[in-house]
Amino acid sequence: MFFKNFLNTFATKLFVTIVGVVSTIIIARVLGVESQGIFALVVATSSVMVLFCGLGVQVSNVYWASKDKKGLNAIFSNSLLFVFIVGIFNIGLYYFIKNLDFISFLPAPFLLISFIAVPFILLQQCNHSILLGRQAIKAYNTLSVARVGILLLSNLLLVWLLKLGIKIAMLGWFVSIIIVASYSIYLVAVMVDKFKIALDPARFRNCLRVGLKAFIGGVVSFLLLRSDMYLIGYFHDVKNVGFYSVAVLTVELMLLAPQAAGELLFPKASAKEKYSSILAAKINRMAIFFTFFLSIGIVIFGKSLIMLFFGNEFAKSYLAILFLIPGIFAINSGSTLGYFIAGDRGYSLVQIAAISFALVVNISLNIILIPRYGIAGAAFATSIAYILFISIYCIYFSKLTRIRLKDFLIPRLKDFNLRTRTEYA
Repeated sequence: MFFKNFLNTFATKLFVTIVGVVSTIIIARVLGVESQGIFALVVATSSVMVLFCGLGVQVSNVYWASKDKKGLNAIFSNSLLFVFIVGIFNIGLYYFIKNLDFISFLPAPFLLISFIAVPFILLQQCNHSILLGRQAIKAYNTLSVARVGILLLSNLLLVWLLKLGIKIAMLGWFVSIIIVASYSIYLVAVMVDKFKIALDPARFRNCLRVGLKAFIGGVVSFLLLRSDMYLIGYFHDVKNVGFYSVAVLTVELMLLAPQAAGELLFPKASAKEKYSSILAAKINRMAIFFTFFLSIGIVIFGKSLIMLFFGNEFAKSYLAILFLIPGIFAINSGSTLGYFIAGDRGYSLVQIAAISFALVVNISLNIILIPRYGIAGAAFATSIAYILFISIYCIYFSKLTRIRLKDFLIPRLKDFNLRTRTEYA
């Protein structure tokens, strides 16, 4: 059952990625570079606000929805109240900062849309997490498809066919978010037995206790994944950021499968399902096996593919890819273990410490290497940082589960035997 759910979730993630790229292409080709920039800024602003305003609640919902079987009604109710409070806060924040200089690059109407969208995006994420926590994988994937599918239809109609401009495109984006948020309420509500608003302060405190650790880890992870781009822009120029962003986009496609598996493993670890640690070890071995061959493929064909899809001018991105691959290989050699640890321990402080240490190393090496070696230096620094925190994950997982390093780092032929009777073998 796990691997069937994995295939469905991986296929969904792949579909979501492709549709997201197509939506971006429609905006860029029809409305032009400036409109694409505005669209990207609005989406990025909303994403950052969701990250900070969410306080990790949307992530904590996965943990508690899987662990607290009788508390679904309260978890759902608490999420609705929390999102409402965030919405009120965001409206006030908008009127406070709308005239400040540091935000003047985004026109007021677009800034308003980005802020109003935050509670609806947060609501959708909270409900999405509840579905994952309850292992309602079909509904979980359906909501993911609906999110990008409705946006694509909006762009096709308003931008591609009617060519109504960026303001209407942004309005379509906002309406699509409201539709998906409403659909997420329906998907969760039908799972709740005799739903009624039943706030539970004690459960919400528990939610924040886990959520705040997830929030800190999420912010540090975001900085770890993206700080190198800002430093390249600081020490060099936007053009080099463009080269590097293409390299990052290319290699991060390798993360989709382990990420899908990790998301499905998380609620199993939270629910303390028997043999979930053995399943984590098996998934990790399989991820290492597939990443090895994907890495070889990208080394051989990566430059040609970049030139084919992005143009000859992006050939320079290939050098950064070569230096990023060891880091991506490292992530795929331990990210599954990280999902298990997070589920089992409710986001361990060891994970936060490991990522924070990696961030300090990454920034320090970037400051030293980028001025001299450019995007290759940034890629090398990032790989070193990734290897460091994943090494800590591996050691901690081994101590936590008493599974030897070789038993989750060295692939086995029987892992790929489809006739194996149990997924935990």
